[in-house]
Amino acid sequence: DLTWEAVLRLCRSGVLVGRVGLYGNVIRIAPPLVITEEQAEEALGIFSKVLRGL
Repeated sequence: DLTWEAVLRLCRSGVLVGRVGLYGNVIRIAPPLVITEEQAEEALGIFSKVLRGL
């Protein structure tokens, strides 16, 4: 399904995420406890690119 494919693509791109929720339809982003603004922006950019590519 789309959620699983998104999780796989994000992990391959270096963004650690998990698939959660009763139906496995929620993507949980797991950033490190210490993250710079640049790192957050990069991760969100990858996230956006992956979702557009589905």
